[in-house]
Amino acid sequence: MSAESYIQEMDSIAKELKRMNNRAKILREQKKAAQLRLYNYMKSNKIDRYGDITIQSITPKPKKTRKPKSQQKEEAIVLFSQAGARNPEELYQHFLSIRKGDDEKVQNGYNSFLGF
Repeated sequence: MSAESYIQEMDSIAKELKRMNNRAKILREQKKAAQLRLYNYMKSNKIDRYGDITIQSITPKPKKTRKPKSQQKEEAIVLFSQAGARNPEELYQHFLSIRKGDDEKVQNGYNSFLGF
């Protein structure tokens, strides 16, 4: 295969993934809407269980927000200093480097995680 054919294959796969992700997003939204309608129906008719579905399993859950990275850093440094760390900022930087992990090695197009 030539480089051009590899590029075409990559582009084709990227387009297909995008199409599939868009379709999955639509389906997730439809499922969420159907669950909300079922929840309202079960709640208004005082039904706790319908088949395998319980009202607790479809109860709408509030969306959790993420703290900004600057706030996460401040709180982590305060925590490290309260725990007795001598240099909490250095410890925080070390903590971040540990969370990132190592680069995965790819040799001759073989990826041990993917198996090809």
